[in-house]
Amino acid sequence: MRKKLLALVLVGTAIGAFLLLGRFFNRETAVIEAVENVSNAQVLNENLTVEQGAIEIEIVVRRGWSLKEIARGIGMDLEELIKLNGLKSTDVYPGQVLLAMPYTAFDKVLVSWYGPGFHGKTMANGRVFNMYDASVCAHKWLPFGTRVRLTRLDTGKSVELVVQDRGPYVANRHFDLSYAAARALNMVEKGVALCKVEIIGRPH
Repeated sequence: MRKKLLALVLVGTAIGAFLLLGRFFNRETAVIEAVENVSNAQVLNENLTVEQGAIEIEIVVRRGWSLKEIARGIGMDLEELIKLNGLKSTDVYPGQVLLAMPYTAFDKVLVSWYGPGFHGKTMANGRVFNMYDASVCAHKWLPFGTRVRLTRLDTGKSVELVVQDRGPYVANRHFDLSYAAARALNMVEKGVALCKVEIIGRPH
């Protein structure tokens, strides 16, 4: 237990050092650092327990991604992800199917939106992107069809979405929302918002 706690403290320290070295002096960076600080504190203080009612889903490993990056990208503790899958190491391979319980290590993330430049183009799931569809969102790892609820921490406004595309590809952002979903959260002008994530349904 002491070794596990020491490892987590070392990881938290390394992440903190990385953030200090890479700091940019703008408002969005400040929001990102707030998300990282909340996330690290929760991982260290919740004794790695899995939230009651968490939804288990399957994630397919894609080329070029490490287990650590996947865990971080779905808001799950690395040790819990390893334990859930009975892995002997952190080695993974493309096409490997992993069981996951997303956003159980932390559930507060930065989200952004996309629209005009992608409207009418084909999404990663093969369907045409409609920026006026308030149910559309993109995520790097969650399976298509995963249902999520995002709630702005500062206003309490919320939207229910279905993962249908891949992205965002900007560091520290977890979801890209359609223009209509962003408008429902009143975040179009600002561009980003800090939200609580709830996984409310697995793919059919």
